[in-house]
Amino acid sequence: MRNFSLFLIAVIVGLQFFIVPSTSVQACSCVEPFSIEDEVNRSDVVFIGQVYQIKDINRGGYSPKSVNFNVTKTYKGIDQTQVNITTGQGEGDCGFKFRVGAEYLVYANYSNMYDEEALITIICDRTTGIANAKQDLAVLGEGSEPSEKVDLQKNENLNYIVIGFIVFILLFLLVMIFLRKNIHKKRKD
Repeated sequence: MRNFSLFLIAVIVGLQFFIVPSTSVQACSCVEPFSIEDEVNRSDVVFIGQVYQIKDINRGGYSPKSVNFNVTKTYKGIDQTQVNITTGQGEGDCGFKFRVGAEYLVYANYSNMYDEEALITIICDRTTGIANAKQDLAVLGEGSEPSEKVDLQKNENLNYIVIGFIVFILLFLLVMIFLRKNIHKKRKD
């Protein structure tokens, strides 16, 4: 039993090297803010949305944030009812401080700034709370309502189910191997 316990611990520790990737950290440095027109042109995505969930993403000691939005208006790059934006913690890592329940005008770009290709926004972008976006909204115009229904929480729950199933199968196989070895060992004795 002791050998099996040590083997199981070694497997779990070994799996962490595959699940938790290493990260690099970059400091934040902003140039003069872009004009509204320039910001729209350089952004991949522009939308208005309300934050419904913020989660830390554990990346081996560094934790950017995953911010989920219900999109109410789109101006560029997306047509989904929900979208996920990655940003930093807001402590020198360029992260924008979002609040659950608040509504924002978001300018975002696809980037691997936080180690994984994702749609990101940072403090150097024109992203702002909707109350501070009057000038931007005057230039952006009416926008459009998103037409593609997306449920990010449903997709996330499915991922947890798949991961749980894989862990269950691995543990089941380990137990079967252990039992088989013990039965084989008892037959020899």
